[in-house]
Amino acid sequence: PKTSRIKNVTIETKSNSNTDAMKWTYEQFEPFNQSTFPTKMECSIKMGKRNGKLTINLSKINTDRDWKTHSDIPSKYKQQSVQGVLKMLLSM
Repeated sequence: PKTSRIKNVTIETKSNSNTDAMKWTYEQFEPFNQSTFPTKMECSIKMGKRNGKLTINLSKINTDRDWKTHSDIPSKYKQQSVQGVLKMLLSM
């Protein structure tokens, strides 16, 4: 449990014989506070014939104050469908 990490998350949905998907990959974990944090993240999106990719590379991670590593989802947030989220991301 001390070294367990989420390396990737894949969300898939099927609609009209297409498979829409988003895959988020975490790499290059560096020490951060009393744990580790990924300094490279990649997000790939496929929706129908459209594809998108985002890569985030962090050169430095730090914090200047204490913060909880667990947070609750605010009640004003509304649940969205996977297709809605993928559509929004591909429109960026």
